[in-house]
This record gives sequence, structure tokens and C-alpha cells, in this order.
Amino acid sequence: MSENEKTPIPNEPTGKSLNAELAPLGQLLQPVVKVLQIIALIAVCLVVYHRYFAPKVVTLDLLRFNQEQETRLTEGKITEEQALERLAIITNRLNELGERVVVIRKDMVIGNAPEIPLE
Repeated sequence: MSENEKTPIPNEPTGKSLNAELAPLGQLLQPVVKVLQIIALIAVCLVVYHRYFAPKVVTLDLLRFNQEQETRLTEGKITEEQALERLAIITNRLNELGERVVVIRKDMVIGNAPEIPLE
């Protein structure tokens, strides 16, 4: 061995930077970070779709409404004009729901769909 060549001392810095020594760790974390980014992007897309684009299903108990109207009319509690006015109010409420809302009669729904109040 010549005088110019030295054997490295174990605690002596080898000339590599800390970044170079941690590079394998960074290479291992890159796929994990990418997967977490993809999961976050998918979650945001689902929230935006559900909030702004997905159709909503609601129910309306039209059978009960018709029975109440008929009972009130036959008992003389309301006039025909009042019944038509109440029907117009319900129609306006349905029109205000928007185009992404599907209204189904309550007696046709088996599951738990939210109901539009008629009062």
C-alpha cells in the first residue's frame, strides 16, 4: 500500500452525503406516497360526484295526500280552491327539488328513501 492510499476508518465520513445514504429509503417511500395520492384523489372524486352529479331518490306519499284531500273536501273542512292551492304548493315544492332528484311514490318503495314532507 502506498502512502497516498488510506484505509477508511469506520467512524470517518466516506464522502457520501446523507441524502445519498437515505436514497434507498426515498425509493421505497415513493410508491407509498403515490398510492396515498391516488386514494386521496379517488375520495375527492367520489365526494364531488355524490354532491354535484349523482341522482338523488326521494319519496312522496301521494296516496296519503290524496286521501287527506278527499276526506277534507267531503267533510267540508276545505273548499275545492283550497285543495287545488295545496296541490299547487306540492307541485311547486317538487319543481324546486332540481333535475337531479327523482321522486317516487312512497307505496312503491321498499327501501329507506328519504320522504318529502307534505305539511
